[in-house]
Amino acid sequence: MIRRVTYILILLLLGSASVYGSASKAQIMIRENSVVAGDIVTLGDISEIRASTETQDLLSSISLGYAPRIGAVRTIPLRKIKLVIAARGLQSSEYSLSSPRVAYVRREGQQVPKELIRERVEDTLATAFKNNPIEVRITRLD
Repeated sequence: MIRRVTYILILLLLGSASVYGSASKAQIMIRENSVVAGDIVTLGDISEIRASTETQDLLSSISLGYAPRIGAVRTIPLRKIKLVIAARGLQSSEYSLSSPRVAYVRREGQQVPKELIRERVEDTLATAFKNNPIEVRITRLD
C-alpha cells in the first residue's frame, strides 16, 4: 500500500513538474503565410505566441524588418527569426519554436476599379476648373 501511494505521489510530482516546465517556456508558432497592415513586420504579425504577458509582449514586438510593398511577397527565413529573437536576449532554452523553413509575408491592400478612379479624377478636375473655359479630357489612366 505504501509503495502504491509513493508511486502515485511520484507520478503526480513528475506530472506537475512537466506542466510547470512547459508553462514557463514560451511557445512560438510561425505561420507559413501572413498578411500585415503596417510598414514593419513584427514577430506578433506572423505568429501565435503563448507565454507570460511580459514575455508575449516582448516577443510580439520584435521587428523583423520592413513589410513588402502592396502586391509583393517578402520571405523571412527561419534562421533570421531565430537570430532576431536571440538579439533581443532570449536564449533558445527559454522558448520552443515551430516554423516552416520560410515565412511568406504579404502586405494588406485594396484593389480599386479603374472606373472609380476615373470618376474621381474627372470630378476633381471638373470642380477645379469649373470657372475656366477649358475642356478637360482624360486620355489615359494607368
